[in-house]
Amino acid sequence: MHGLYTNADIALVLSGVVAAVSKESLRKIIITSVLSKSDLARWDADSGIDTRQFILDIHAIEPALQFRNLEIFSACLGVPLYLTDEDHLRIAQTWRSVQLLYLSSIVQRVVFAHKPPASIASLVHYARYCRRLKALGLCLDASTKASVDACMQAVDTCEENIPEENHSLPSSSIQMVEFGPSWLECNFDPGHINSLAKAFTRLFSNLAACRACRTEELEVPQAAWTWMKVHTLYEYILFTDQGCNANTPRSAWKLRLFSKVGPRTMEKIMKRLPWRPLAHP
Repeated sequence: MHGLYTNADIALVLSGVVAAVSKESLRKIIITSVLSKSDLARWDADSGIDTRQFILDIHAIEPALQFRNLEIFSACLGVPLYLTDEDHLRIAQTWRSVQLLYLSSIVQRVVFAHKPPASIASLVHYARYCRRLKALGLCLDASTKASVDACMQAVDTCEENIPEENHSLPSSSIQMVEFGPSWLECNFDPGHINSLAKAFTRLFSNLAACRACRTEELEVPQAAWTWMKVHTLYEYILFTDQGCNANTPRSAWKLRLFSKVGPRTMEKIMKRLPWRPLAHP
């Protein structure tokens, strides 16, 4: 597929798949739409194009939820899927066997005025229900304390309501999270980065990477650096708690660094990592 598409366009394509394929047997759906140079020029030129009509949500992928045995679902649509926490809960409960799930997290353009409706709490649903999931890509709002608090509250609720022997958190299967155009406008605030890292230690025990691809093209390059800081601090917290028994893979230089520095020194190192100021058009 090429070009800008609406919810109805994407849903129509997936409805065709529903009509042609057994709902029980299908294991993989990959749908990709690439924005051409002319599409990007129209978007960027402020030529009267109503970008709001290209805000995609759960209605775009609704037909695919009929395939309950999917192991791979990858939607790269040029723009994000703006899903709610409730949408993510529904997806996680429906696709419990999924191993790779990309919900249009690697994009070419975003509607900067449209805040992602989902919070960090959406990660809890995938960690809890998708026990075979290895790679996850999604767009959410990680820029506020309220988002992180919602995540921690969801983890607490999960642990309180599930017998200890059946606890599914932290997830040992999820190894990579692609945050793409997720909002993370915290200006590298150490307290917020620390809160995100601590939340991740309760969600994931084997997270090898969290990243944000193509953020330079979206003119928010600092997002990629921020997620790298969050992941490094996540690894450091696990190391201080578990030492070399921590599951997360690390390079030799990280092991040397973690073994020599204390929390305050680590915070100073996090502050000194490179970054660029926020720059929205």
